Parts: sequence; C-alpha cells; structure tokens
Amino acid sequence: MTREEMLSVDIKTVQAETLKDIGEVEYMETDNPLEKVEHLKKQLGNLYVHKRGQVIVFNEYTEGRSINDVFGVLIASS
Repeated sequence: MTREEMLSVDIKTVQAETLKDIGEVEYMETDNPLEKVEHLKKQLGNLYVHKRGQVIVFNEYTEGRSINDVFGVLIASS
C-alpha cells in the first residue's frame, strides 16, 4: 500500500473490523529505523489509520519527528 493509499482511508466511513489493532503489534528490536517501519507496516497494513480497541486512530506526522518517535509516544500512552 502506498503512502497516498494509506492516507486516503476515510476514518468516518472505514469499518473498525477491517483495521488492525495496534495493541496486537509485535515490535522489532533493531537499530535500523527502516526495518522497524517495514515491520510495523507489514503488521498494521496502514501506518496512518489503525485501531486501538474499538477506537479508530488516524496518525498525522510532522517534520522533525520520525515515525519511530511518534509510535513510541503512542505505545507509551497505551
């Protein structure tokens, strides 16, 4: 799935049961951020839209923060 396809998912109409739960993700211990992102992408299918329980989550990334930083904050808050 391309970045554009991941971002095109409408959280208002997507059905929660079609999304992966981030709470069930197994995290990879590696110093290579690209490997971590690919591992997450394989499990979630979409790095921008997923669910946590029955809550649909849309992540938006800003410059200056890596995807690993953002996922670290998300996991720490779970």
